[in-house]
Amino acid sequence: MENIEYLVKYREKRQFVEVSILKIVTTDLAEEIVTESVKLARKNSCDSFLFDARGAFLKADIWKSYKLFAYPEKMGFIRSDKIALLVEKDKPIYKFAETVATNRGWTLRCIDDELEANEWLQTENGSD
Repeated sequence: MENIEYLVKYREKRQFVEVSILKIVTTDLAEEIVTESVKLARKNSCDSFLFDARGAFLKADIWKSYKLFAYPEKMGFIRSDKIALLVEKDKPIYKFAETVATNRGWTLRCIDDELEANEWLQTENGSD
């Protein structure tokens, strides 16, 4: 699916949903993007996601950011999902997101190398 603010597509060969976020993102828009991505994944019996946030900026206060990453089930994620967040180096909000999500039992990694993110999504259990 295509939108001016983001692109969502299913990568059949790699078997994951890839999302490119192209601008400033509010938590409401982030929830919309994730919900759309999850629907596409479920349609394709997919449980892996690559969110390319290198061109994005999350515009949210700390509490809204926390809720976004602490409760992904509210947007349709399930515990078996693997989520790679492709990010720019040295952005503390992304490390915060990874810490919050993993502390709540979700398999989410923030990675600044596209090849590494792709490889991680291909691993069996999402471990390092």
